[in-house]
Amino acid sequence: MPSDSPQPGQKWQDQPPRPPRFGGGGVFVVVFLSIAACIGLVVLLANERQNLKAMTRWLGVDHYLAALHEAPRPPQPLKSQRNLSPTVILPDHFIREPDIGVVGVFVREMRDLGPAFCAAFDSSGISNEGWKASQVDRSTFECLSEDLVRPIGGDEPTASFFFIAKGQPDGEINSIRMKLIAPDTDAGRASHDKLVNAVSTLIHETGWSDLAQLLDSTRKLSDYTTIRFGMSYKFTKEFTGEDRYNLIILPINKDPLVKRAREYFDRSNWLPVPSLSGQMMRLPRATAS
Repeated sequence: MPSDSPQPGQKWQDQPPRPPRFGGGGVFVVVFLSIAACIGLVVLLANERQNLKAMTRWLGVDHYLAALHEAPRPPQPLKSQRNLSPTVILPDHFIREPDIGVVGVFVREMRDLGPAFCAAFDSSGISNEGWKASQVDRSTFECLSEDLVRPIGGDEPTASFFFIAKGQPDGEINSIRMKLIAPDTDAGRASHDKLVNAVSTLIHETGWSDLAQLLDSTRKLSDYTTIRFGMSYKFTKEFTGEDRYNLIILPINKDPLVKRAREYFDRSNWLPVPSLSGQMMRLPRATAS
């Protein structure tokens, strides 16, 4: 093998020095790159890392970094474990039995009876001109009948029967009044029969069969006053003269529950219902191709 050691009889010769592994240029490059990296890192982290985020979006690696910083999912419970439901406190009125007494009461109304009511009275012999607008107030509808019987001769007093029902244009009746003058004469007895006939027709048309006592009082011409389901019935004798009687039927709202029930079903408080024709106009129409 070749060897650097001299052979016997030879002298040592001077060898040239080996060059260093890292020269001055290499040191400069390392120092430059370190400083540049520090400056670049400072620039990227400045402004709340906005420059770093912009660079990741430009390089297209932002979604990978977002996946790395995504919050870990909470551990799923094992099948053998039960999920604990949160505690919910319900108000007392959710579980308390409702007080039916304060909810409302049954009330009587005479809705949509006007035209049929007047026609039934006309058929029973109490002639009237039907349900039409009043001459005094055009917003009020009414039907009325007045039967005045004057004696042909002699000093017999006049007998009469008067009936009027007032209400709304849609047929709802707000009040009924009947007035009777019935002296003890044939004309008076005929007028009295008309009153009894009118009360019988009223009970038949409304279905208020519990007013049998009112019918009996009109037959006997005895006072009778009652309130049933928010409707007042009052048949009394006038104090201004003999043989004069009044029957007044109208709704009253003295009871707060009755007032609440009536306000709930009052159609004037309801929202208006759009007409069907208006809804059809807004529907898209198919065009012929």
